[in-house]
Amino acid sequence: MLRSIGYAFGAALLGVLIAWPASRAYRRNPSSLGNRIASGVVLLPIALPPWLLYAAMWMSTGPGTLVGDFCERADLVGELRKTLLVIALVDWCAALSFAVLVCSGPRELVRDGRLLALDRAGFVRRARAALARDGRSLLVALLACASFLLCETTAFDLAQISTYGFELRTLDALGAAPATVVRAALPAIAIVLAIVLTMVVLLPAISRATGDAALRSRSDGSAVTRSRAAPALLLVGLPTAIVVLALARVVLAVPRSSDFLALHGRALATTLLVATAVALLIGALGACIRLLLSARARALRIAARALAIACIMSGFMPATITAISIVAAYNSPVLGFIYDSPLAIVLVLTARVAPVAGIVAIALAAREPRTAARLRALDGDSVLAVWRGIRNELAIASAASATLAFAWSLSELTASGRVVPPGLAWIATDILNAIHYQRPDTVILATGGLLLAALPALWMLTRLMRRLQGASALLLAIGASVSLIMISGCDRASDDRAAAAAASTTTAATTDDRVMSALRSATPFVSESLSIETEFAGVGRGRGQFNAPRVVAYDDRNPISSSVGRFPFDGSTYVIDKDARVQRFLPSGEVVAEWRLPKTDRGKPVGATVAPDGSLVVADTHEHRIVCYSPSGELLWMLGGYGKGRGEFIYPTDIAFLPDGRMLIAEYGGNDRIQAFGPDRAFMYEFGHCGTGEGEFLRPQAMAYDAERDELYVADAGNHRIEVFTSDGEFRRSVGRPGLGAGEFSYPFGVVLEIGDRAVDSLGVAHPSVIDPQARRTLVVVEHSNHRLQWIDAQSGESLGIAGGLGTENGRLKYPWSIVAAGLSQSGAQRFAVCDNGNSRIVFFALPKSWLGERQRKTDAAD
Repeated sequence: MLRSIGYAFGAALLGVLIAWPASRAYRRNPSSLGNRIASGVVLLPIALPPWLLYAAMWMSTGPGTLVGDFCERADLVGELRKTLLVIALVDWCAALSFAVLVCSGPRELVRDGRLLALDRAGFVRRARAALARDGRSLLVALLACASFLLCETTAFDLAQISTYGFELRTLDALGAAPATVVRAALPAIAIVLAIVLTMVVLLPAISRATGDAALRSRSDGSAVTRSRAAPALLLVGLPTAIVVLALARVVLAVPRSSDFLALHGRALATTLLVATAVALLIGALGACIRLLLSARARALRIAARALAIACIMSGFMPATITAISIVAAYNSPVLGFIYDSPLAIVLVLTARVAPVAGIVAIALAAREPRTAARLRALDGDSVLAVWRGIRNELAIASAASATLAFAWSLSELTASGRVVPPGLAWIATDILNAIHYQRPDTVILATGGLLLAALPALWMLTRLMRRLQGASALLLAIGASVSLIMISGCDRASDDRAAAAAASTTTAATTDDRVMSALRSATPFVSESLSIETEFAGVGRGRGQFNAPRVVAYDDRNPISSSVGRFPFDGSTYVIDKDARVQRFLPSGEVVAEWRLPKTDRGKPVGATVAPDGSLVVADTHEHRIVCYSPSGELLWMLGGYGKGRGEFIYPTDIAFLPDGRMLIAEYGGNDRIQAFGPDRAFMYEFGHCGTGEGEFLRPQAMAYDAERDELYVADAGNHRIEVFTSDGEFRRSVGRPGLGAGEFSYPFGVVLEIGDRAVDSLGVAHPSVIDPQARRTLVVVEHSNHRLQWIDAQSGESLGIAGGLGTENGRLKYPWSIVAAGLSQSGAQRFAVCDNGNSRIVFFALPKSWLGERQRKTDAAD
């Protein structure tokens, strides 16, 4: 909690101090075209949430850049993350503070400046005078910024900094009682109440001060001096411009953008429809509150104020509290039909964005002169008469509320993800998974679409700010910024990780929570589950347990020829989880060795292979190297280092050994390629580069080699296909395309080659006496985002069978990360092992017998 408060108030204070001079300069001449353009740049971060500001800078300072290369080589990646996080938070706080301070009063009085000049006031005296004038507004800006940052956890999650918000979400995801979650949220609730009370005290004083100043300004009649706003606006706008340019660079560099609609189009369309429904409700609510605030009956006005305050409080409360309140209210036998329908997510989003209606209505009502109300009274006391008198104002209230609510609803994640009903695809879920599983293309394209939807809301904010003044405009600026910051989808970047830990201990049939329902609706339906022979499972950090395993490797060497290796064959299974912990299992499931990689602060491995001599060769991905261990965990050798040169790596993913002693290593990170090394680990050659064309890669994640035909199969995850090369790098063909159907892939993360009915590894067939080398080639592919296994023809790409599908029960998968051949089953059939990342388990299975029978029938027909 202290860390969260420190970051929130520290960044808020810096942002306020940066924005203050710019706001004062702008108020001297707000009609200047240059000032308007500059203020638009300054305000832009309000529509670019902190996590997106951070992501834009992080992806623009990665490997291959001057800053990224320096930090990698100097081991300063952690410090770079923290620095970029602070810059993003301060930049966003400066934008919000600028809006608040500009709205806090009319133009700076020229007379005040002249009086100080006549007195020959120095810098200190001028600063004290400015502080006395703007002190209350500065405090409001500070509290507003800090309160939003206390709720923003996505940026902190991306920077790998634990916060209070993550702990609160984890409690709920792990099944804590609502009372326990509420008690844990009491500090956040107390902060919200304190901010509301402070606003109640400060806003009337700000309103009186700005009103008096406006009156003096009109009576004084002094001309406005030549604006000196440019330097001050440049100070606060330059960081924003840099971030925007960095984001634009990333967006323009995203390859295969057309794949986005194929994979996420349904979720995006559904989200837009739900957001539209919520916007209509909030638009009507805003107009209703505005109408009642002008009613002649005192009771109606009091009811309108109470409703507006309730709306504001509902959105300022922690989103987790809002979600569990909706669950408690509607998850019952009587109202269950609402809870299990799209109405549930409409209700929870309406509760989350309700502050927009209350704030817009109050802000518009506060600016109305008393004489206008008296003149309206001449038309009658009825509500209909009031409506006729302020119908233009009601249209503004409705349009503003609906626009801002639409922007907020698009990617609110915490509450919506908690109650999203079965069968409803949701783009926010896709975004959070893309963040967690390192898919910047999906994140950027999805966010770009949401940002375009947010820009009308930003335009509406600037238009209303011109109409309003004083406390009403100040309130509007804060409320509108609430809507725009929620484009960030804050508070959900890690919910799925916590939910996975809880779900893996039970079956989906009995505990299919709302997060799992959302994931299930966005993935293809798979009718056939895997026939599991055995599994290694257990969530935790104890011996034999896993924390989101990412790597599985199996010692599938031929038992006869393995005697020439350095280490004996024993059918060991190696598993590496998210803690960078390596465990070696015997076939019985007994853990006989356990160790951790020495350095893990940058990230964890994503690939490993058992070498011909029986050692374990690990792609230490985020340390940019290959490390080799004995079966007992003794470090034998290391290869590579950070860089794009020969023998250097950015993010290595997989290793394949060829019968002639060559070692192939795949890598990604802008340097997507495959490098070949000789038996002495000396560099030989490389092929491939980053791109979407033939022979190019977007994260080559896994490899399989056919020695008989000299064909290397590469799972090109980012391009959603399998590419085929010779071992020398000559491109031959590719199979598959992006999508959810048969023969289509969504991030293939693992591939195993079969010849006939036996799997082969890069060294050849593990059991050569039972295989025809000329038999049909097939590939067994696991798809990370489709949560399934697909069996395809290696030549044509024809889908021969699909199994698995999203779930936690036996035979289902959740974010499968890799697959390896794992010997023979008890019936003599080929066995495989899949790293079921989302369920924290390793499952062993054989392909369905019906598939094998169909293969034999087609083979006989071909003969």
